[in-house]
Amino acid sequence: MPAEAGVEAQLRVALAALRAGDAARAAVVCRQLRAAGEDGAGLRQVLGLALLEQGRAGEAVGELEQAVAFDAANPFAAYNLGNALAACGRQRD
Repeated sequence: MPAEAGVEAQLRVALAALRAGDAARAAVVCRQLRAAGEDGAGLRQVLGLALLEQGRAGEAVGELEQAVAFDAANPFAAYNLGNALAACGRQRD
């Protein structure tokens, strides 16, 4: 299996965990991918959402800013960044 397919499979695992309400597991999977040198809009977005779900909005902002930087045309990343900023009390940013 090509490495890229493995990364996508792990991202699906993280997203499934997030959807099942296990934000901590989703964050662990994403951080393992980051530690292995992987990066990208999808990874940053899932990690940002997991952090936001855990009440760690400040950390989520950084991840979601990176998701937007990777893919500025992704409206979901921008929307999630807006939610994270609002959770930090930064509605005007």
